[in-house]
Amino acid sequence: MSRVIIEVPDMGEVDDVEVVELLVAPGEHVDKDQSLLVLESDKASVEIPSTMAGVVHSVIVSMGDRVVTGAPLIEIETLEGEGVEQTELAVEEDAGLPDSAPAEEPGQYDATAADESSRKQSAAYTESNQIDLVTVRVPDLGDIEGAEVTECLCAVGDQVLADQAILVLESEKASLEITPEMDGEITAILVKVGAEVASDDALIELKTVVQRSASEPAVDRDSSEAPVLVEAEKTAPTIDDAEPGRTTKSEMESLSTDGQGEQDPARRVSEPEQPNEALLVHAGPAVRKLAREFGIQLHEVEGSGPHNRILKEDLQRHVRARLKEPSNPESAGQSFPLARPLPDFSRYGATTSVPMSKIRQLSARNLHESWVTIPHVTHFDEADITDLEDFRKTLNQRRDHETKVTPLAFFVKAVTLSLKAFPQFNASLSPDFTEWVFKDFINIGIAVETEGGLVVPNIKNADQLGLTAIAKQAAELAEQARSKKLMPQSLQGATFTISSLGGIGGTGFTPIINPPEVAILGVTRAKWQPRYVSDELKKRLIVPLALSYDHRAIDGAEAARFLAGLAEQLEDVRYLAL
Repeated sequence: MSRVIIEVPDMGEVDDVEVVELLVAPGEHVDKDQSLLVLESDKASVEIPSTMAGVVHSVIVSMGDRVVTGAPLIEIETLEGEGVEQTELAVEEDAGLPDSAPAEEPGQYDATAADESSRKQSAAYTESNQIDLVTVRVPDLGDIEGAEVTECLCAVGDQVLADQAILVLESEKASLEITPEMDGEITAILVKVGAEVASDDALIELKTVVQRSASEPAVDRDSSEAPVLVEAEKTAPTIDDAEPGRTTKSEMESLSTDGQGEQDPARRVSEPEQPNEALLVHAGPAVRKLAREFGIQLHEVEGSGPHNRILKEDLQRHVRARLKEPSNPESAGQSFPLARPLPDFSRYGATTSVPMSKIRQLSARNLHESWVTIPHVTHFDEADITDLEDFRKTLNQRRDHETKVTPLAFFVKAVTLSLKAFPQFNASLSPDFTEWVFKDFINIGIAVETEGGLVVPNIKNADQLGLTAIAKQAAELAEQARSKKLMPQSLQGATFTISSLGGIGGTGFTPIINPPEVAILGVTRAKWQPRYVSDELKKRLIVPLALSYDHRAIDGAEAARFLAGLAEQLEDVRYLAL
């Protein structure tokens, strides 16, 4: 039997997601691609499937936990040979080690226990499989100067798998789980909980097996370049049991120096800037930094997290409460208008309160912010799509084996051509309104209705796709959104959005811009209407169009030209071949 850890997939720019539903329990048999649990971000819900058939050995997370990319979720036990790689221990056993070689149990490794005879017996094994000492380092943190070690998930002697979380770092922006790139055994832990580290700092030393080909020369273990297995007691500092956020100043000073009192750059610890009362508060460094920026005393904030841990949401609630009663009369009215409290409806009859989904909650906040901060103007026009619809039906009849081309595909294609003709509609404004940010890529967002609310995935590089490819991607994104399998990357990077109500009805609406975009196209249901064509009254299929735009970035004349050009391309499909 072998075990594999199901982890959180790449979440893109999303800091963390919440475990909202567990679909399996320990001891339960699961099939490949069977959904195990549901993760939910601010924008979408994602069902995490099993990568193989097997039995659930353990469920690592609980309902309500917030996890990041690479975090372990569920451990699956499966038969060997089903695509699961052997751990280092299994590889060593199959490699034919001498019977007298002592077996190392996970969590029981002791470098001083290996005597000279066992070293000689393992020499033959290293001729075909080299045992190396690998250092796990802090990945590139980009523009983040440093991060704090907030949790250690392993101990010296533990057997760990590739991509298994071993340390947790927390910066001002997000939490990051550190994972090794290969299976191995922990021989040294080079940092303590509370230490501040930077990019490329050493964190963990790992003993691992590297298989060499027969043609590769054996490594001379006596050479100066050969890795040396160091004793864990001499190399690894003791992990401090104190909780992150509760470390005192004296403890920080001891963490940041070695035994001789010299500063160790790999164990830098930033001294707290909060008042003494804040040292007794359970909060992470990102929350503490945000509190300093807001000028909030952490001991005045009530935490809602586990063990009364203060979360960013708690700071936001605290700020909102302060904004309701501004102390400075001159600052009153500068924040967003606050909604009036609801009246007591129970005076008129029975009521029921139903929590909104996270997607609808976030949509409500984002739409409110967009409407309050952006001066919306909506320009209306219409397009004659009679010839387009005839061509679309003919196209689908001749391509029965391919994806059906929907009217939306034509709208997306026409929009990409219009964005190239009017690049300011594919740009964004800088926050201080001093410059444009033009984008050399065109990603078209498509609004999709789901049970949890409206989500807007986007078709990447839509200007480089044909009608069939656009229709296929749009259908796949819509299906993923409704089945909660939409990945965060699909929700990020849109440059222009289309909201279509063509399958429902209506004669027009005013769509709300999705910032940092500067415009959005609304499409309603096409209807047969009488129109003059070459001085002759004919029955034509007319689709209403609505373009909402940010008046700070786009003038009315520019919006009129954009929509007129779009209608022209829809009326003559030959333009779509340009």
